[in-house]
Amino acid sequence: MWKNKKWFLISGVLAGMIGIIGGYQYISRYYDQEKTPIDPIEQVEQSNPNTLSHPYKEKEFLEDEIEQEESQEVVTRDVEKILPSTKFIYQYYYALDQTLEEEEMDPPYYLLDITREELQEKLSDWELQSFSDKKVILRKVIQEKSPHHYYLVGVYDGYLAVFYDIDGEWVLREITSTPLSALSFQEQKKLQEGIGVHGEEELIRILEDYTS
Repeated sequence: MWKNKKWFLISGVLAGMIGIIGGYQYISRYYDQEKTPIDPIEQVEQSNPNTLSHPYKEKEFLEDEIEQEESQEVVTRDVEKILPSTKFIYQYYYALDQTLEEEEMDPPYYLLDITREELQEKLSDWELQSFSDKKVILRKVIQEKSPHHYYLVGVYDGYLAVFYDIDGEWVLREITSTPLSALSFQEQKKLQEGIGVHGEEELIRILEDYTS
């Protein structure tokens, strides 16, 4: 009888100790969880990594998307090509008389739909001054005098006269009815040295100034 009571007491003590240890472990785990709370945003992201619930992360994501779209648009706009409507302007700069002549044309068929880099490669002997889908300007420097209507206003037999250039020599073109003596001393000196004129329009203007 005593042995049964003793065994019963020992069993009760062991059960109590096990309960105390279990309760301590449960309280300890609960305390650790309370001490280090889980971020509810991280919980959502862990449960569904494709969900963006944080407002700052959503803002960063949208900003990245906008930057990517803008960079793609800039690249697209920068790639301009020659169209059938593009105006081609060829500039010829004659270094010896420092004159610039221009010629405007439609683009040749073999240059259509090419980029700036491709044009520079095809026309490497020209200087590309400007490039867009509306207008292209090309320039070439020529170490000569302009062959087109280059004149010299000077004096011949005491009268105002006009000369033109043939292979580096001045050939008389016309003699006006204006005597040199009718002009001021400064104008007489300028005409005796010769006044270079480029083009018919400028020649007409100068003759009108001296004969009017």
